Amino acid sequence: MSALCAVAGVGLFTPRYAGLKELRAGQPCAEPRAPSGELLDKHSRRRASDLTKACADAYQQALQQAGVDAVSCGAVLGMALGEASTTIGLLDQLWRGPGMLSPMRFAASVHNAAAGVVSIGTKNTGFSTALGADFDTPAMALLEGMTFVLTQQLPVIVVCADEAAPENLVENEEGWDFLVTAVALAPTDSAARDLPRITAPERGVASWTMPDLPPGLAQSPVVGLLDLVAALSDERARDARLDRGRGHGYGVRILRGL
Repeated sequence: MSALCAVAGVGLFTPRYAGLKELRAGQPCAEPRAPSGELLDKHSRRRASDLTKACADAYQQALQQAGVDAVSCGAVLGMALGEASTTIGLLDQLWRGPGMLSPMRFAASVHNAAAGVVSIGTKNTGFSTALGADFDTPAMALLEGMTFVLTQQLPVIVVCADEAAPENLVENEEGWDFLVTAVALAPTDSAARDLPRITAPERGVASWTMPDLPPGLAQSPVVGLLDLVAALSDERARDARLDRGRGHGYGVRILRGL
């Protein structure tokens, strides 16, 4: 049997839905909501973008549900575009004329900005990394996270996130909405027996995706982690595809009651 990890907790943030239950029921919020960034210290929270604060919110949900140590667990953050709006703003400033760019805004534009801020916010001294792999970002983030769990026998929080696609970067019909999803992975030997287990991502092993997902979320490069979280909440699901036809077809198998 393929190497397995237990899924000990999950997290989700999207502005239009309060949680997975509301998303599955098609019950949007009356007004779009903003992330709180409650996990972060006040100084970091003031400087953080909405994307970074949403990453912190989903991370915190998975962390608390799993009951793992925030200081020593690993962290993997996957983003296809990352802080694209901030980067585009800086490039636009350069294009329009000479002037000093803000070091603070530049620091917030790099791909591992959210990973660094969340690591500081939790005083984490363990493994932390950020990666991007276009529509295969969920698969590669899970693979990175599972590798850490299996080699170090420590839990890891995997977060996949992207803000709404910038209109001046992505064509409107190809765009997507703001989405952040997190899963807490744990070694199977120390995990409760009733927790579901997942296999490492492989090509062509899975077809399940969450039905009736709004198009703005379904087109996100990181929707695969949301599909996994939804599959884990559905006792009938035995697998989860980690992209929706625009990646390389990675998926995971789900095992229950081991």
